[in-house]
Parts: sequence; structure tokens; C-alpha cells
Amino acid sequence: MLTVVELLKAEKLLCKEIHSLEFCEEHAQLAQNRAVLTKSKLLQLSPYLDQDGIIRVGGRISKAAIPEMIKHQIILPGKHKLVYLLIKYYHDQS
Repeated sequence: MLTVVELLKAEKLLCKEIHSLEFCEEHAQLAQNRAVLTKSKLLQLSPYLDQDGIIRVGGRISKAAIPEMIKHQIILPGKHKLVYLLIKYYHDQS
């Protein structure tokens, strides 16, 4: 049986892999502490890289008094197969 820590680590690795495939340019820009290009579909989400190198939603919501994981959700492409499987997994858990 996998531990919670192992599952979270695997989830982070999957997110990084999806980012490298789908948001390569955006990740490179953010890694250099630069804003994403104006042509990026992520621009309106005010993306930033977290301490693990995962692209998350930024913006004014950072001032809200709610947990960080809720404020700054991971950005994932809706039509990616792994994203579909993650959503299915969490849906089946509830």
C-alpha cells in the first residue's frame, strides 16, 4: 500500500511531466522569473512556479484567508489523458 507522502510525490511528478509537455514555454519563462508571453493561454491566470516547480494560479486571491492549496491551484490542461485519469481517480474516491 502506498503512503500519503508517496501519493503526493507521484502526483507532483505527474504534474511536472504534464507541464513539460503542455506548457514548456510558460515553464521556461516562469523559471527565469519572467512573465509568460502575451500569446500564452495561461496569461489570464497570473501563473507562477511554486517551490516544487509546479505551475499554479496566482493573482489577487493570494490575499484571501483560505489554505494555500485552495488559493493557488495547479494549472493543468483539460484535455490531457493524465488529467482525465487524475480527475477520474479523485471522483471515484468520493
